[in-house]
Amino acid sequence: MTPAASRIITTCLLLFALVACRDGPPPAAIQIIHMADLHSAVDQYPGLLGTLNRLQAEDPATPRVILINGDLFEAGDPMAARSGGQLDWTLLERLRGFGPVVFNIGNHEFDLIDPEELVSRAAALDVHLVGNVALANGDSVAPPSVDVSIGGFSLRVVGVTTDQLATWPARLRDGLELTDPGVWIEQQWQRLTAGAENVVLASHAGLEADLAISKALASGPRPLLFFGAHDHLLLEETVAGVPYVHSGSGAEHFTVASIRLSSERDTAGEPEVTLTRMAARGPEDGAMAEAVQQLRDTTLTAAERRTVGRITEAMTLPAAARWASRQLQQDPELDAVFLNHTSFGAGLPAGDLSRYRFDRFLRFDNGLMQVQVDAATLRSIIDRASPQQAMPLAERSGDTLHGAWPEPEEGRHYRLLTSDWIALPANQTRYLGASFDFEPVPGTSIKARLLQALQPDTR
Repeated sequence: MTPAASRIITTCLLLFALVACRDGPPPAAIQIIHMADLHSAVDQYPGLLGTLNRLQAEDPATPRVILINGDLFEAGDPMAARSGGQLDWTLLERLRGFGPVVFNIGNHEFDLIDPEELVSRAAALDVHLVGNVALANGDSVAPPSVDVSIGGFSLRVVGVTTDQLATWPARLRDGLELTDPGVWIEQQWQRLTAGAENVVLASHAGLEADLAISKALASGPRPLLFFGAHDHLLLEETVAGVPYVHSGSGAEHFTVASIRLSSERDTAGEPEVTLTRMAARGPEDGAMAEAVQQLRDTTLTAAERRTVGRITEAMTLPAAARWASRQLQQDPELDAVFLNHTSFGAGLPAGDLSRYRFDRFLRFDNGLMQVQVDAATLRSIIDRASPQQAMPLAERSGDTLHGAWPEPEEGRHYRLLTSDWIALPANQTRYLGASFDFEPVPGTSIKARLLQALQPDTR
């Protein structure tokens, strides 16, 4: 079989798997479990581990590698901040029980600890850190790649992260040396992949940077898989002939890459890869659920435990973001609402909603801005809003929108509401595709409006 024919068969297998293999992964020589942007979503950890427990019980013979693609930690979560990320470290220890763990450094890793502690504690758990993060003195925090032997095969995982300095902890910015991800891969890719049988690229650089990275991949050795992160997207595409995957955020989903590898590609052909997106929704791991409850009891204040409303039916993160947009849209003076997707950290659980869980759902409290637009402008913004699956990958931004809107009618004008973050001059074109003269909505905020909507009825 020619290499071209082999690649066609591999692509067909991948496309078939994306459509047909949603209930569980197929048999494989090895599996890579990819997750990213967990952001200390400790309430999700029992369900995440429970799902992995089920996967392991159903197929105990398949060797697995766990790949955490950045931003395990999050200073914005009070349980994590007040415990030094206690349950994040517990999660790492538990994940190590499923196989080797490779951890690509993201921009939030140092929210709670300094680089030296991350390195020492990861080593104590036998967790492999990778990444291209360097300190101002020139020292690398971690090696840029690691070789993992599993199931008789060798995998090399290469890690790269974002150079957006403003997204890193302020106290460390002067002490970091960050490199443009696309330039770094272009300069280092041949060296990083030399002698490797099977390469996996883990990027915590974001979609736009990954598109620049893909240009370097097209002219060099092809990785087996290209995993992306940082933008909190759920995405499965092909770039530079390589499967390209984002696995969401907040420990709500992970991706199982089932692989039949070859250590002798010249005679056995290309590896076969199938991808399965899995929702991390239990049954919950009992030990982790107990640990979460204990930490909740010892770290949260009475105000954070206070009930602010009741949710009649559990909502995933996208559904909860749409609910929030609809609540804001109910203002009789408004027509359309658009909110940035990274403001939302988790879905909404059924039952009594505590202030803590509400704040996990809506990570930031932004002011509100409004502007009047014509029908054509509203249509262009709607076309940019989430989900973006219909858009060509090259036209997408990692910064996507959730919202609620009417069907635009020619000749009409519409009052549009958004956050003061989106309305910043530097962000308007990025999110909305144009610049506008926004006016502030005084005396309120997104959280204030939604807390009001939760009383007395949530739906």
